[in-house]
Amino acid sequence: MAGTKTHDFHILPPDIVPLATTIGALTFTSGMVLFMHKLPGGHVVPWLGLAILLAAMFQWFAKIVREAHAGDHTPVVQLHQRYGMILFIASEVMFFVGWFWAFFDFSLFPSTIAEVVGGQWPPKAVEHVINAFDLPLLNTLILLCSGTTVTWAHHSLIHGDRDGLKKGLWATILLGMLHLDPGLRICRRAVRLRHQHLWLGFLHGDRVPRFPRDRRHDLPDRLPQARLQRRFHAAPALRL
Repeated sequence: MAGTKTHDFHILPPDIVPLATTIGALTFTSGMVLFMHKLPGGHVVPWLGLAILLAAMFQWFAKIVREAHAGDHTPVVQLHQRYGMILFIASEVMFFVGWFWAFFDFSLFPSTIAEVVGGQWPPKAVEHVINAFDLPLLNTLILLCSGTTVTWAHHSLIHGDRDGLKKGLWATILLGMLHLDPGLRICRRAVRLRHQHLWLGFLHGDRVPRFPRDRRHDLPDRLPQARLQRRFHAAPALRL
């Protein structure tokens, strides 16, 4: 019969939400550039982009919830989602390998690239270098703590602990806000590629909570009928 599904794959129908997400991300990042350089529209465009992003994310996640309840997340689909998560992590690893490779190459062998750094490290044009045990150390500690709290929330969700879930999520959100405040102050002076990459990874949004039909009984009635599918789906979705 025409239209009958004879495979385990989930074929998505045409949808405007991915396009809206792309437009929102472009508007938000462009608006942040305007804001950092104090150009006209810098106080309006970022908020417009953020509103588009939030609306698109709400619609996207709602569709995923409906697909899960409809049984579209078959074992084959779940396997491919794990492959996607592995490839995403691999891209992050390769990015940071290249980033630190360039840093150590410039810092340990400045004489071989004298035309770039003036034969010394830090380069002559750099008047001030941030102390590694100051703000960078603080941001690293905040990042490690946020990983701990989101893992706390993940395990609370698995075991049906609503109170622990709420506390872990709120702690993660507060730590994210604490990390964002000094980051914005730095970005007003210089755009950091590392933070751009992390934000784009977050906006990628393909790791979201999944809602399987066969495990609704695992959680209390007051808790939304949700359970994150293993750790591949939890931390990237909840990390701020």
